[in-house]
Amino acid sequence: METNKKYALVTGATKGIGFELAKLLAQHGYNLVLVARTENDLETVAASFRQLDVDVVTIPKDLFEYHTVYEIYTELRQKTSAPRFWSMMRGKGLTENSKTYRFIVK
Repeated sequence: METNKKYALVTGATKGIGFELAKLLAQHGYNLVLVARTENDLETVAASFRQLDVDVVTIPKDLFEYHTVYEIYTELRQKTSAPRFWSMMRGKGLTENSKTYRFIVK
């Protein structure tokens, strides 16, 4: 499979909706930046997505604090070139405290 050289950033990527979104993006040739709290789980999931012949960058972070969004951006710039496409999802379940952030970088 040829990747389209775009990166999709997905949080909560080790299970649930985040995992399924990352899988769909990888199947469509997007390289992935996966963010989740547990590094071991991230590496396990990343290995499975790499079998789809896409580049996978992992960043273990807990997005409970808003400032971690900036930490992720800084770490991403250190690990790879800035992505052309980001999709970032934040929130646990559909509660009144859930937040969703989306960034599109062209």
